[in-house]
Amino acid sequence: MVGDQVLRAAAQMMSSALRESDVFGRYGGEEFSIILPDTNNSAAIYVAERLLAQVADVPIETEAGNLAIQLSIGIAGMSKQTPTLQSLIVRADQALYIAKSAGRNRLAVK
Repeated sequence: MVGDQVLRAAAQMMSSALRESDVFGRYGGEEFSIILPDTNNSAAIYVAERLLAQVADVPIETEAGNLAIQLSIGIAGMSKQTPTLQSLIVRADQALYIAKSAGRNRLAVK
């Protein structure tokens, strides 16, 4: 299961780059969510850019050979427009699809 190997390796790379206070988990399929408590958008963008570079720079060893992967990242912050966790997830998901439509290895803020 090459897909599972890639997901596990990507999750390991991303989670190792986060703080202990950050919450990281698989959201579904090949999507992950990261909650960065007490972090403004500028700091979240910095974290996202670091993750983009880290994952793109390290090929993942699989039974099918080494594979390079790239991320698409959607960023949203709590605000008057996103007062609940559900609205935050919706905005982050909207940002994710903006990033995906712009090409590979991108981030977008909503």
